[in-house]
Amino acid sequence: MGDENTEPTGHLLSSQVACINHLYFVRQREDAATAILKNICGRIDHSVRVDNGFVAFEVIGKQNYLNERSHTRGANATSVDAVMIGEKKPGSNILILIEWKYTEEYREESKYKPERFETYNSLLKEEQCPIIVDDFSSLYYEPFYQLMRQTLLGWKMVQHKEYQCDEWIHLHVIPEGNAELRERITSPGLRSKGDSMSAAWKSVLRDPHQYIPITPEEFLRPAFVCPDTHSIKVYLEKRYWT
Repeated sequence: MGDENTEPTGHLLSSQVACINHLYFVRQREDAATAILKNICGRIDHSVRVDNGFVAFEVIGKQNYLNERSHTRGANATSVDAVMIGEKKPGSNILILIEWKYTEEYREESKYKPERFETYNSLLKEEQCPIIVDDFSSLYYEPFYQLMRQTLLGWKMVQHKEYQCDEWIHLHVIPEGNAELRERITSPGLRSKGDSMSAAWKSVLRDPHQYIPITPEEFLRPAFVCPDTHSIKVYLEKRYWT
């Protein structure tokens, strides 16, 4: 047994565990990974490895691009639950950032702290920033605060050509039944921007097509035409989808 602080959570409603349970089988399945990514973007020819598999978990980028207090996985560094890479042509890849949700819901609670403004607002002011908003404080409400940081991370990873990527797509995987997350706009400054969380978020993006909300079933459905995937499909249906 390992130290309790280094073991995965045993919480049955953990979105981190849900992400791993859904995607771990894809790590060594190029056919399944390619089917999934082609459904996300038709310009992708095939999936390529991210380090040791076709999915990498808890990715923070190779450098501290956001100038955060820490660059190790944890509370003080921005991460995404998973990353996949799709190749369009040799030397030209798309970075797929995957944020997985399960039962999360968020209230109207500002995450403003002066040190956070100092860290992220300098990036938001850059001319090519992918987020365009008049009032930066409207971004400091979850889940927009997390989406903002992950968008900045994807932008900087692509700027630095990580995994030979020259563009990125940000997937927000949310169960259909989680209406609390899907429908609530927690930021007062974004409530006039749309009738759902995803619509409000797309409204502040330079390119709204880079953000895709999707259900777990929609995301994984293309993989299940591949051989030897029936048992994992049955498991996911019983564990998460019914």
